[in-house]
Amino acid sequence: MGLEGVVLNPGVYLVTDPQLCGTRGVLETVRSAVDGGIEMVQIRDKNARAVDLSEVVMRTADAVGDRAMVLVSDLTQLNGRRIATSYDGLLRRYLADRDIDASVVRLDGAVESAVRLGVADAVADVVSTGTTLRASGLETFGDPILYSEAVLIGRSESEQPAGLDVLQRRIQGVLVAQQYVMMDYDVHVDLADAACNMTPGLESPTVSPLRDRQWVAVRSMVRRQETNKIMDDLYELGARAILVSSIHACRI
Repeated sequence: MGLEGVVLNPGVYLVTDPQLCGTRGVLETVRSAVDGGIEMVQIRDKNARAVDLSEVVMRTADAVGDRAMVLVSDLTQLNGRRIATSYDGLLRRYLADRDIDASVVRLDGAVESAVRLGVADAVADVVSTGTTLRASGLETFGDPILYSEAVLIGRSESEQPAGLDVLQRRIQGVLVAQQYVMMDYDVHVDLADAACNMTPGLESPTVSPLRDRQWVAVRSMVRRQETNKIMDDLYELGARAILVSSIHACRI
């Protein structure tokens, strides 16, 4: 769960990192980037004190003048702002612990739309990939408010309630499906064994004859993170019509 705020759309912009800037320094890195056409610079340094960060921002703004907009990712900029969230109690404690004086707006859904609708200046919401937030013109900033995970808890000494085993299989099926994709491809019969060795699946790949008896169609589950390498290896082997599709749920 993290904080998100409005992001302008100037095209390509620079986000600074003191460690990546190295001996060149943030100021010189920003100056070179703006000379190259960058129109927005976002100053980030989560380890800097507020006074030090402010000095970097002022020096950067003086260096680039009106050629680029300079922003800062710092929680102090939330003072006096409205923050929309579905987790108002958690957010209030987080802000109070950091002496941030902001108004919390509780929403029960579509929190990412609050900024565009003028309801809030920033939002605090659960973030996984961040795709939905970016589609709404938002970007995360600051450290996460907390890390969370879903956990299924039960009493070991109590009787298992009806339907629990079905629920567990369904949850496990979704978790497994997120780790795999379904891969389909055509391959010459002489190369089928070699291809199947690359895509062994869980028990065994499905091999089906095609109209041209010299070719077969193969279907197999492969690990998502290995998809591109396996596709390249199959193509080099001679497989064609290689397709990949997502798996939404399964029972293993």
